[in-house]
Amino acid sequence: MKWTSRILLFALIAVAAFPMRTAAAASLETPEELGLRQLANNIYVSPEMPGEQVEQAVALVDQARERVRQFYGEPLARPKIVICATQECYCEFGAVGLGFTDGRNLVISPQGLRLPIIAHELAHVEFTARVGSFAKVLQDVPQWFDEGQAVLISMAEEFSETAWREATADGRHAPPLAALAAMDDWTRLTGAGGEYMQFTYGTARREVGRWFDRAGPAGLQALPQALRNGETFAEAYARIGGRQHVVDNLPPADRQTAAARLPVLPDVPDNFIRAAW
Repeated sequence: MKWTSRILLFALIAVAAFPMRTAAAASLETPEELGLRQLANNIYVSPEMPGEQVEQAVALVDQARERVRQFYGEPLARPKIVICATQECYCEFGAVGLGFTDGRNLVISPQGLRLPIIAHELAHVEFTARVGSFAKVLQDVPQWFDEGQAVLISMAEEFSETAWREATADGRHAPPLAALAAMDDWTRLTGAGGEYMQFTYGTARREVGRWFDRAGPAGLQALPQALRNGETFAEAYARIGGRQHVVDNLPPADRQTAAARLPVLPDVPDNFIRAAW
């Protein structure tokens, strides 16, 4: 499969950094306490960030917000968006990967200052705001949908149909969606070095993309409202998408073979939240 060194490196950093996340991590609710400089529109940047990079960051945030708006319409979430100029700043928040969210706010690493990464995290925050809380997302929404909608909205080229087919042998080696429902399983199946990112992010993006082709922006906006109204995810997903709920994406004969190809990794810590690749 074709991976960039950047993606592999920071996927590896994300897994290695899980134990570093502690209760002592700085809060994304109060980034000013770390001395970050507040700009307009709830954007915070490292004080040492050069003016040219600040302009770039603001422009990327604007573009990322527009991508989210194309799918969700006028945003409900009003997150604080922290852009770190150094890895030390990023780690102060207990953050891992290239981009990170606590469900309400987000922080972007120096290497994650890319439009798809910012849009990905904004999509997570917007979806959470519409569902009602991060706890409800974890309880009621399979991880493959939460991540799939974020990858879809990010428009990340890494997870194209062509890349997914190459990595999964036209889907024969992809995991069943049922194996991507829980966050700890998702993290293990992604792989310690990001080796299986197409199996998780790519598979999720493909399924949500197919559903979105039927449901459209109106459907994507209706689904979290249905969850708030008490409808189960399976019911809402099937009703809004106009087809039977998909709980698996492989024929039964291929499921055992696919499962045997997946990595067996140690459990992730209970305090893991969410991180982009």
